[in-house]
Amino acid sequence: MAGRDVGANMFSKLMKDFLRGPETKPAGTGATDFGATAFLTAGGRDAEHYTLQPEEVENALSNFKNGDNEATLGRFGEGARFAGVYNPASDRFLAYPSGDTLLLDGGVPANRVPRNLGHLRVNNVLSKTLNVDPTRNLGFTATLKGDGSFGMKWLSRSVNELNPTFEGNQVPFLPIDRITSTFARATGRAVRSET
Repeated sequence: MAGRDVGANMFSKLMKDFLRGPETKPAGTGATDFGATAFLTAGGRDAEHYTLQPEEVENALSNFKNGDNEATLGRFGEGARFAGVYNPASDRFLAYPSGDTLLLDGGVPANRVPRNLGHLRVNNVLSKTLNVDPTRNLGFTATLKGDGSFGMKWLSRSVNELNPTFEGNQVPFLPIDRITSTFARATGRAVRSET
C-alpha cells in the first residue's frame, strides 16, 4: 500500500512538472534553451495541432501538417530562394518564395515576399499561426540547388536582430543543426549550411 502511494505521488509530481513546463532562465543571462525541452514553451504543447490557412500554404515550404512540400518544390527550379522563419519552441518553420524567384512556368508565385523585409512577413504568419512571441523566432534563407539540395544562410535583419536571446542578425551556431535537420526531414532534400 505504501509503495502504491509513493508511486502515485511521484506520478502526480511528474505531471505537475510537465504541465508547468521547463524552468525559465533568469532574464539577462543571455542563455537560451534550444534543447529538446524547449518545445514545451510558447505554444509548443499544441503546435502539432496548428495548421496554416489555405491562402498561407500556397507555394510554402513548412512542417505544418497541411503543407505539401513535394508539390511545392515541383513548381520551382534551380536558384529558387525561400525566406524562412523557425520557431525553436515548437520546432516549426515556414518559408515563402523570396526576391525575384519565379515558378518554372515563369509566373510569379503566390506568397512571394520581397528580398528586403520578406522574413518579417513570414515571421508574422508563423507567429500568428503558432500563437508565439515573434521576437523568439529565427530567420534563414534556403536556396534550391541544381542537384535538388538546399543551401542555407542565416542572416535576417527583420527577425534575428529582434531576438533578445542573442546579439546580431545571424542565427547562432547552436540551433543551426536543429533547423537544417528539421528542414531536411520536412522537404526530403539534403541541406547544407553555406555560412
